[in-house]
Amino acid sequence: DEPIEASTLANPYYASALVSAYNDYQIDQWLPKDDRFMGSIIIAPQDPKLAAAEIRRLGNHPRMVQVLASQGSVKPYGDPFYHPIYEACAEVGLPFAIHLGGHGGVNSTAIAPAPTTFFWETHAILHMSAISHVASMIAHGVFEKWPDLYFVVIECGVAWVPSVLWRLDADY
Repeated sequence: DEPIEASTLANPYYASALVSAYNDYQIDQWLPKDDRFMGSIIIAPQDPKLAAAEIRRLGNHPRMVQVLASQGSVKPYGDPFYHPIYEACAEVGLPFAIHLGGHGGVNSTAIAPAPTTFFWETHAILHMSAISHVASMIAHGVFEKWPDLYFVVIECGVAWVPSVLWRLDADY
């Protein structure tokens, strides 16, 4: 799962080159090993225009089935800063997925109060970042702007979803 950690790098050009090289490696080395293997287009969201270019470059590959980034980010994913990514996902018809992790480097404050001390402590509360991203996507109208876009949250549980949606609705 290390390629998604490119989202923690301060240099967006290096991060984008790194994920692009990984995507090519994945297509060349892993996908041919078994017809059941499918791939994710890994992006470095620090530069959404470069990420969108990578999505468009590989988005029509028949075995690349989603766009994947770390949930660690410099802004909540609903922020208009990231909208070029969703535009590209909508263009090629792929869901945007985030995976638990990516909390280091430029994404060091992954949880609400402050950085944690222990891995198990951090891992137990990382769903807080997912909550922030889902709320942000709704608040910024991402699903209205791209109604066919799927947003997939990986390894963050789902028990919190009803209460967050209820609170968003009640507060609106």
